[in-house]
Amino acid sequence: MVKYSGRQILQVLGYRVTSRFSGKDALETFIASPLTFDMVITDMSMPEMTGEVLALEVLDKLT
Repeated sequence: MVKYSGRQILQVLGYRVTSRFSGKDALETFIASPLTFDMVITDMSMPEMTGEVLALEVLDKLT
């Protein structure tokens, strides 16, 4: 049996995956080029910023 990570599954489905360690880094990456992202998947407990705060910030930048 082959085990796949979430990253590998998304890549097999044709997505280009960008990973960041902290919520702050993820937000900075998103803000730099928001139209290059089709989706944002986040962990609820990340360093520097929770996933909930990141999601709200991302939504704020889109409106």
